[in-house]
Order: sequence, then C-alpha cells, then structure tokens
Amino acid sequence: MSAAVMLLYLLFSCITSKADEVTNFPISLSSSLTPSINSTWLSHSNEFSFGFYHTPNGYAVCVSFTAYFDRSRTVVWTANTNDPIVPDNVVMLLTEDGLVLKRTDSSETVIKIGNSSRPIGGAAMLNNGNFVLLDYLGIVMWQTFDHPTDCLVPGQFLSPGTQLFSHASETDLRKGMFRLKMQTDGNLVLYDSDSLDVPKDAYYATGTVGKGDNISLNLEIIEDVAFVRVANSSTATGSPLPFGRKWRHFNLPLLLGVSLGTAGLLVSLLVIIYCTRRRRRWHKENRQNIDKLLLKHGSLAPKRYSCKQVKKMTKCFRDKLGQGGFGVVYKGELPDGQLVAVKVLKETHDNADEFINEVASISRTSHVNIVNLLGFCSEKKRRALVYEYMPNKSLDKFIYKSCSLEWKKLYEVAVGVARGLEYLHRGCNTRIVHFDIKPQNILLDKDFCPKISDFGLSKLCMKKHSVISMLGTRGTVGYIAPEVFSRNFGVVSHKSDVYSCGIMLLHMVESKYVEKGSSGSSETCNLDRVYEHVLVQREREDDLMSEDEEESARRMLMLGFWCIQTFPMERPTMSKVVEMLEGKLQSIEIPPRPFLLSSPLQQISSFISCNSSTCTNWDSDSHPTPCSSLVGSRDTTQLQGWCQ
Repeated sequence: MSAAVMLLYLLFSCITSKADEVTNFPISLSSSLTPSINSTWLSHSNEFSFGFYHTPNGYAVCVSFTAYFDRSRTVVWTANTNDPIVPDNVVMLLTEDGLVLKRTDSSETVIKIGNSSRPIGGAAMLNNGNFVLLDYLGIVMWQTFDHPTDCLVPGQFLSPGTQLFSHASETDLRKGMFRLKMQTDGNLVLYDSDSLDVPKDAYYATGTVGKGDNISLNLEIIEDVAFVRVANSSTATGSPLPFGRKWRHFNLPLLLGVSLGTAGLLVSLLVIIYCTRRRRRWHKENRQNIDKLLLKHGSLAPKRYSCKQVKKMTKCFRDKLGQGGFGVVYKGELPDGQLVAVKVLKETHDNADEFINEVASISRTSHVNIVNLLGFCSEKKRRALVYEYMPNKSLDKFIYKSCSLEWKKLYEVAVGVARGLEYLHRGCNTRIVHFDIKPQNILLDKDFCPKISDFGLSKLCMKKHSVISMLGTRGTVGYIAPEVFSRNFGVVSHKSDVYSCGIMLLHMVESKYVEKGSSGSSETCNLDRVYEHVLVQREREDDLMSEDEEESARRMLMLGFWCIQTFPMERPTMSKVVEMLEGKLQSIEIPPRPFLLSSPLQQISSFISCNSSTCTNWDSDSHPTPCSSLVGSRDTTQLQGWCQ
C-alpha cells in the first residue's frame, strides 16, 4: 500500500495552476447549441469540446476529450451530475446571465450553468480542457475547473473542500458509489458517496492531516509529455537532493506503462473497497438480525453477554468439555454460581446464519426435553452460546460398553427424545425441524433426563407447511434421511427428523446387544439379521435379558425400523412414535423391510467406537477424538480472537 501511495503521490503532485489566459471571445453572446445540430464548441486544438454528449439514456452537457489515436470521446466534466440527462428539444444559449438551457417548444428554462456577479461577455473552450465564462474585460468569472465532477485534467487541481465523484457506470453519468475529497485539513480521503466525512467511513487516505489548509491535488502534464519529480542521484555524497529539485521527461511508452500501472492499482483498490464494504454490510446485517430477535422476544429473549463476560465465566476458556464441527464447548460459571456450558463458534463468516438460526430456534422453545439457552454473545466475528450445564454430558457416552445405561433408563431416554421432537414438530408456534438428531446432540442432566441441543442446522416453517425448501445436504453422515441426499426419495420435511431418530433408536438397542453379546462380532451389527431374527421370527437376541427388557428392546427396534423407512410418507410422525413407545407392544405392527437395508449397519450410520480405557467424541464429520485429549486442552487457533 505504501508503494501505491507513493505512485499516487508522484502522479498527483500537490501544486497549483491557473487557467489559460484568454485574450479574445471564441464564443460570443447569443451563440447557441442544440443536441442534433452544432452540438459542441471545440477548443483551438480540437482536443476538447463543450456541449451535448450523447449517452444511451439521452443527452447530457459535458466537456469531453477527443483522443488523437482513436478519435473517441471521453467525458471529463458533466453538468448537474444529480440529474444530467436533458430533454431532446432544448437549446443552449450564451447570455449575460450565463449558459441557459431552454425548451424550444415552451421557452421553459431547464437548467442554468455558471453563476456570476458581473455580466458575461463571452466564453471559451480552452486547450487544457477548461470551459470558462468571461466578463467583457476577459476576466474568468466561472470555469469548470472550479467544479470538478469525476476526474482531473492536466493543469486542474482539487482545491481544499472539493471532491470527485465516480460515475454510476461508463454510460451512466450520474454520481456513483465513491468520492475522493481534498479535505481542508490537508488529508486526501476516499469515501463512500453516502457516508459522512469521518475517519471510520474512510476507505483510503493519504495520511496528510495537519499539513495545512492550502493543500491541493494536481496532475500536471507539460508539452501532452508527463513530468514527475525525481531525486538527483549525481551528487557527490550519493544522497538525493530535495524532492522536486529536478525534472525529467518521460516518453509515451513510459507514460502508457505508468497509466496501465495506475489502472491496475485502482482496480486493486476498488476490489479492496468492495470487500471492505461487503464485510461491513455483513456485520451490520448481523447486528440488525440480533436486535430484531431481542426486540421480538422482549423479556423472554436470552441474555446478551460481552466477550469479556464470556472469558470471565469460562476462566479464559480453561475447562474444555467437547468439540464439534461448529466450535468448542467449555465449562463456565455465572456470577450467581450456576454452572453453564459455553459453545464458542469458529470465527468465520460462514456460520453466521447457523448462529442466528440456533438463537432464534431455541428462543421459541420451552420444554423439559429441549436444552435451555441462557444467553449468547455476538461481537463482530466472535460468537458464543451459553447453555445450562449438563453434568452427564451427551448420550453417546452412555450407550456403548463401559458407559452403558440400564435398559429402563435407556428406554426413558428414548421416550424423552421422542417427546422433545414431538414438541418441536407440533408444540411450537412455528414448526422446527432439527436436521441433526444424533446421540452427540442429546444431552443428559443429573437425573439423565434427555435434552435436545445444537440447533445450528435447524429450519423453521409454518405448521401448515410440512415441505421444506432447502439447498444442499445438512446433518451428520449416517443420520441423514435419504430424501435430504436426493429428492428422488421424496420431499424434505419433519419426517427427516423421524429418520434420524430411528437410526438413533437402533444404535441404542444395538449397543446393548454388543455389550451383552458374547462375541461382539460384526454379525450383531447387521440390520438384516436383526430385522429377520428379532422382529420377523421373534427370536430372543439375549437369554440374559428380563421379560421387561426384552419388550423394551423389541419396541425400540420395531419403532426404529418404522422410522427409517426409505420414503418419508411411510414413516410415522413423532406424535405416533410417542404413542407407540408408551402403548402396548402388541399394538405395533411389524414394519416393512426398509428398501436401503441390504448393507451392514456401519454402512448406514457412523459407529462410535469405545473401549474400556477411553471413550471417543465424534464431530460432525465423524472423525473420532479421544475424550481424554479434550480435557484441559485449549484450541489456541479457535480462541485467538477471544483472548486478545
């Protein structure tokens, strides 16, 4: 950027200039122009013209430059940039009051160009691109150089307090999105057109504040050859003379090279401006969404915490509880002593929608089987969610091997999850589809009451609209319903959660069989075998199970197979699942064999492997991380922005 500033400094030297002396009146009073006939007044060199310029939208009054190598016209000044287009039926007259545009059919004045305290005696289009109005003594009373629009021409300067505005486009001569202002404090600053002249709204500045109120921006070219100030390298000591001591001429190829370099620099600058503006707009929209959420829920909205408060409640993120695809969960404590779990989301722009989605979704819920959101934090890219603390962590720690639950408690957990999903689908004012039901997202409190958590992928829809419009696939591999992968299986709806719940029920039962089975071989992991021998032939899978345990297992298996039916219309609703879980086993019919059941369970879902010494925590990409490695560890990359 320093090189860019130096190049601009060399090209746009802060020097002053004056207009060409005018000794005669090339354009006399009563001279006129029309859009179609004698539409311009030319300079003596024929390089500049003043008059009507044709655009795709109509005619505008402009000063334009005619390049000698292709005879094209380039606009360097535009009258009335707020609304530059004039009617076709106008005539422009040079009067003592200045230039006046009137309609030919009604003599109505359209616009007036040039205000003067003395009568105008004539006008001239000068060779340097300056159009001037003169009194009868030949003194310049008004000139376009004093009112720059989108560019500077050789000899013109941007005086303190004046500014350049970009055009809306190459063919639209109205004011565009950006402006370059020569401030009275000596600083040259690039702003958004609609912004205020305050430092926080500046995209680029020369940093010359305090250099005086007589600083101006000027590009000077003498004899259509470019001059830049260079250091004198011929001194005896080898040190350069003061800047501007010597002038050197540059030929046309070098001039073109400098021009192309400047154009590339400006393109890069515009890209930076665009990215910066987009990022600011993103932050603004994010703040607005949060404010709307808080305003909508009023006193029932979750509390908003600052980054400093989050760091304090987690003791600077000391105790790590787990890690998932969207962030890391830490143990914390509120000032009143209440324990909390703080999920710190990754510092990227991509998860902003997931964050707003989760806050909005949970703010709509109030159920014993839905995790309670106590508060959140949102400061620029740093975001966190504060939940009630679940001392028994997640269900995946208790359905395998050494951490297993008793059949009765496991069955109660299944009923609680089903009730929570039923509430999301039917009990809320707005239906919520979770899209990520799995054991890792089922938290257990001190009494092993299950609570559904992690609403980052959820979708909201009205109750009467069961079909959800969704681009892409969301969820965890192994728990995603077939229709989410491919619409050939059906439409995406709340039945997609039913499929995920069914896979989880089968996992819960399968884990008990693996625990009590003697071999623990892959045969017990085959859904075809479980379906055929346990459900169809009603064989006992384990002789050590009591009659009540066998009934609970068979009920969960039957409901699991009902829930994972390939086509959504064949699956029950969560209300029906709750009814069958709490009803009699004899009332449940044997489900049809799912169409996608011809592969082992580990090909349908992602197993969570355990052994006696360590339990593994799986993220949303199904990559295991030993739980022992998470305790007391800190992800410094994740927390880099929080701990500064």
